[in-house]
Amino acid sequence: MSRYALTFLILLSALVASGIGETQARQACAGPYRVLTSDNRCVWSCAAGTRPDRASNTCTCQTGLSPNGRDRFGRLTCARPQASSDLPPLQIKPVLPLVVPQLRAPQPPREQATNHAADNPFNTRPVNLCNIFYRQNSSHQFAYRCSIAHQHPIQLELTQRMVITVRKDRPLQADVTRAGRYDVMFRRPAQPPRNRDCNEQAIGVPGACEPQCARLEYLTFFDDGSLRGLLRANPGSRAVCDRDFSGEYTIETPGKALAYDACSRKAVERNLERWNHQTLIRLPKRVAAAFGFEDNHTSGGGRNWQFHQQVQHRMIYEDLSLPVVVNCR
Repeated sequence: MSRYALTFLILLSALVASGIGETQARQACAGPYRVLTSDNRCVWSCAAGTRPDRASNTCTCQTGLSPNGRDRFGRLTCARPQASSDLPPLQIKPVLPLVVPQLRAPQPPREQATNHAADNPFNTRPVNLCNIFYRQNSSHQFAYRCSIAHQHPIQLELTQRMVITVRKDRPLQADVTRAGRYDVMFRRPAQPPRNRDCNEQAIGVPGACEPQCARLEYLTFFDDGSLRGLLRANPGSRAVCDRDFSGEYTIETPGKALAYDACSRKAVERNLERWNHQTLIRLPKRVAAAFGFEDNHTSGGGRNWQFHQQVQHRMIYEDLSLPVVVNCR
């Protein structure tokens, strides 16, 4: 064998041995935590926050650090954990369904309660009871005398409650279903003193100047406060003035404005389109009793004396608030 051939064989054997050694070195230095350098040295390659661990042949977290993922080479990465007190609380908010507002048709304006009573007052006008019997053109030369007293309370006993019906399409009208009735009594007022200008000696009749109850009338009133009617005691029974006056009081006027307003107000409160309910009103009423006492006078003297007889009135009245049942239709 020539010297050149021997040299070639030696070089070839060295190259083969070198290739086998490099392959074995690469296999023993497998990643991702080991890297083979260009001079065939195997070195550690750890990611941030980690250090070599020869027991596991991997990189593990440094002291005080915790795993937080892997890098693009597949190596473990570690970082310092954030304090739990610094972390905001986890809030899970429910996802509400999307609500699409529904468009409603415009509502008509709500009905307003009526106030007919404001234009139709009921028993609110003051009444001078003494003017009922006063006559300005009277020929009497002696002054007309009258007194008014508010007797409270009078005795009033309900015997039948009034019931009326009011209809929505008929304002200020009412049908009386049942009349209201009461038993009423007025105390007889004290007898007035005798007149000083009455000369009983000239008359020659003992007790002729003493005032006596001569007439008694019972008064009620229209809705506007004006006089409605008179109920007279029996003129032939003078003894009726010697005691309290009692009689039956009948309500015939229902108070239409008050009743309609009460029905309207209750319908508005309950948002009722149709009337089919019931309510109660308090009906103001004024009742009075007129006690007429003889008011005797004498004038002149000797045989020319004259006797003058008038009537002085003592009025007793009371304002009442009477219940009335109203059917609203």
